[in-house]
Amino acid sequence: MTTQTAAGRATSPDCLAGGGEMGALMRSIAWSQTPIGAVEWWSPTLRTMVSYLLANRVPMLLWWGPSFCQLYNDAFLPYLGAKHPKSMGQPAGECWAENWHFIGPPIENAFRSGAATWTEDMFLEVQRPWFAEEARWRIGYRPVMDETAPNRIGGVAATVDEITEKIISERRIVLLRDLGSRSTGATTAEQAFHRPVTNLTELTEQLAAGRQSLERSLEALRESEARWRAVFENSAAGIAVTDLRGQFQAVNAAFQQMLGYTEDELRSLSFIDITYEEDRDENVSACSDLLSRKRQYFQVEKRYRRKDGGFIWVSVYVSLISTGAGTPRLAVAVAQDITERKRAEERRRQAEEALQNAQAELAHVTRLTTLGELSASIAHEVNQPLGAVVTDGHACLRWLYKAKPNLDEARAAVKRMIQEATHASEVIGRIRSLARKSPPRMIPLDMNQAIVDVLTLLRHPLFQNKVVLKTELVADLRQAQGDLVQLQQVMVNLFMNAIESMAMRIDGPRELIVASQNHGKDQIVIQVRDSGVGLDHGRTEQIFKPFVTSKSNGLGMGLSISRSIIEAHGGRLSAVPNDGPGATFLFSLRAAEDRRVK
Repeated sequence: MTTQTAAGRATSPDCLAGGGEMGALMRSIAWSQTPIGAVEWWSPTLRTMVSYLLANRVPMLLWWGPSFCQLYNDAFLPYLGAKHPKSMGQPAGECWAENWHFIGPPIENAFRSGAATWTEDMFLEVQRPWFAEEARWRIGYRPVMDETAPNRIGGVAATVDEITEKIISERRIVLLRDLGSRSTGATTAEQAFHRPVTNLTELTEQLAAGRQSLERSLEALRESEARWRAVFENSAAGIAVTDLRGQFQAVNAAFQQMLGYTEDELRSLSFIDITYEEDRDENVSACSDLLSRKRQYFQVEKRYRRKDGGFIWVSVYVSLISTGAGTPRLAVAVAQDITERKRAEERRRQAEEALQNAQAELAHVTRLTTLGELSASIAHEVNQPLGAVVTDGHACLRWLYKAKPNLDEARAAVKRMIQEATHASEVIGRIRSLARKSPPRMIPLDMNQAIVDVLTLLRHPLFQNKVVLKTELVADLRQAQGDLVQLQQVMVNLFMNAIESMAMRIDGPRELIVASQNHGKDQIVIQVRDSGVGLDHGRTEQIFKPFVTSKSNGLGMGLSISRSIIEAHGGRLSAVPNDGPGATFLFSLRAAEDRRVK
């Protein structure tokens, strides 16, 4: 499949096709995060070299770009040891930091000068999977010409051949030849005896040194295995080793204790057999990604079924175990029992749910109390349209009972009746909305309309207390994400507090200003400004605490509940004293996907 780049150059992922294990690894890497960039921007030369590299059966390396970003094939994998797989795409100076004073100069020379070079016998220490080993290498460095590169050299290709055994064999042959040549010139038995002795001593010392080196390596391997065995057997965490099908191969004591199975019993099972049914799909999907090299490890929280039929919660970390050649053959899982943590989380969730229910009950009671305080206003708002309906009804009858009925006037009266009845129905609907008990329903809201609806209910107390109302509602206000009933409760509380605060003043203007505005990228702010008795500067936070009130008949819960409602909506409710008389209350709300009221 071919794609087109912004520069019009066709690119193809075919350069990463095949290539065995290293090809699969290259396809899994996010190359855009490496020094050589995303694959679609690779030059034709680089793509060709990568295809050649992956198809080659001899050990090969490619160091590309000024940072010598490293790529290699399957044949080179045994030489990397513990450096793999991090070494793929890694700058060469980081990968071979301990040997860079040997490796770096020839690479840099080929990259800067464009001249090929080689080393016949380079001495390097290689970190094998279990131990460090001294090795000898023959390396050829060849610059790769690339017209798109600044100096027309894209990178350096290298063929690698480990010649450790060859060097040792050659030295042994030289030593034996030297031994033979020295004994040839002997004229007496004594000379023939004494000359070889020196060479045999040297040979013996060399063989002894080689044996000691091998013994040290084996000892290091045994120590490493002993450390692993000690960790495996004594770890407080459960450790299990499985084959690539998920069948258990070995489990430690902690894992057996978690599940109540013996090791022999577990060896007849797979990890999927003991995984809780509802958790299997997620676990299988993660394992599939691991085996396809989409990820190097995964961590999952799931449930295991115990032998006794119960279950436990575990946090499991799973990764593959590679052989010396780098091919995965086993998987290791480290499991930690988190059952108590999960139970604590469930208890906390239930407690939070109970608290939310209690808060909802209290908020409902507060709304009913507020409606009781507004009974006169509600009666006025309902009686006014009902009175108008009665008046228009009588007028309609008069027009109809005339000797010559005036149908036009009668129809007009009926239309007015319908309008007033609709208005009364809307008022009752708003009251029922505030009085009802229902779970929160978070939806996009027109807060300007919500403000107008609440103020309509409060027309009577505004008029009765001679309060002048001003609204400053922006036309392009974003929609808010919230529960209408709860937010109306907050506004009723703030508006009534403002009206009652201004009613406590004997003289001076009584002015209530309600404003809406957009704030930042994803919020709206509602302001309620009054000219009442105001607030003390040191008391602005105190008024939001439960049971704090300045009213003789108040519960002191209104502002506390209002703040909890706004915070549950992801906003903030606060108060500040005005420079003049009164105070200003402000609350913010999250916008609903930045949509604006039309």
